[in-house]
Amino acid sequence: MLNHKLSEVEQEIVNMLFDDVEVSQPVKESTGKKQMLFTMQWEAGLHIPFDKQLLPTLQAACEKGLYTVQFFLGQKFSYKRTQLSDKDIQASQEFLTHYNMNVFTHAPYTINLAGSVDSLAWQGNTAIDTKVRQMIAALNHELRTVAQLSYYGNSGVVVHPGAFPKPEEGLQAIAHSINQIEFCEDSMLLLENSAGEGNSLARDFEQIATIIEGIDEEILPHIGVCLDTAHIHGMGQYDLSTIEGIDQMLTDFDSMIGLERLYLLHLNDSKVELGSRVDRHENLGEGRIWSESQESLRHLLQRIHEHRVSICLETPNNKELAAQGIQTSLMDMVKLQRLWEETQN
Repeated sequence: MLNHKLSEVEQEIVNMLFDDVEVSQPVKESTGKKQMLFTMQWEAGLHIPFDKQLLPTLQAACEKGLYTVQFFLGQKFSYKRTQLSDKDIQASQEFLTHYNMNVFTHAPYTINLAGSVDSLAWQGNTAIDTKVRQMIAALNHELRTVAQLSYYGNSGVVVHPGAFPKPEEGLQAIAHSINQIEFCEDSMLLLENSAGEGNSLARDFEQIATIIEGIDEEILPHIGVCLDTAHIHGMGQYDLSTIEGIDQMLTDFDSMIGLERLYLLHLNDSKVELGSRVDRHENLGEGRIWSESQESLRHLLQRIHEHRVSICLETPNNKELAAQGIQTSLMDMVKLQRLWEETQN
């Protein structure tokens, strides 16, 4: 049974696509164990808009039947983060005792822990160092906020580490910046891979491993990784349209970083060609990775399930369909459900 709350239009589409998919409300009872809102046997969900406060955002996720949710805790192009009231956090914690879910936030895109593309941090440039300290302050706040929700599921803050034209120097500066972060109990910072665009860093597993190697030992338990499939495709090292490409990617990740650090998968198709060094997300099965065949996607789901990695879709919503009450990213959840069911047959 698929536990979604769909619009009438979306329900009609589901009925046309899948005759045997039943839709119902999420389970309310708390048994002391996590309630599986999907029959996929592990946590999957979406990136959704932040609704000014935490509680209504989590309620919106629950209404969609999500068991993993991600959102921006503030503007995505500003260091300024939303200050949540104690009442909002306490109400959200109470809500999560009934509707357990994994809560991730995405740090603003403007964060560059290397400094800037023109000037490296921690090299005596006061203006750049001050700017990076502002980024760190924003991360401190976001990490403290999200850590308060970790008891009810996995949680963490996803960040694009940064960019600099000289990779070795930039990676060292990123590690040094991370060492300045004030990690609290249960806080997790997830380093996301880039598509290799411009001077972006963390573009491959070797670069991510280099960042991790430069982080102080006492901080390492707070560091994980978020992999984005559209970024992997854009970078071009692994062809995710093949089972061999999936297996090689996970083998290399385990060898260079360790699969125990893989906390979250951003599952997205891509609008661009393999190795284009461009980041353009597409709906599942409609892009350059999985439009011709979903066999490798089914295989990826099985492999990810083995390691209990949470999944978050960041696929786009079609504006014309949205005007008709159809949320295409939510329909991707229906596709994902069916693909998972097919792997179990």
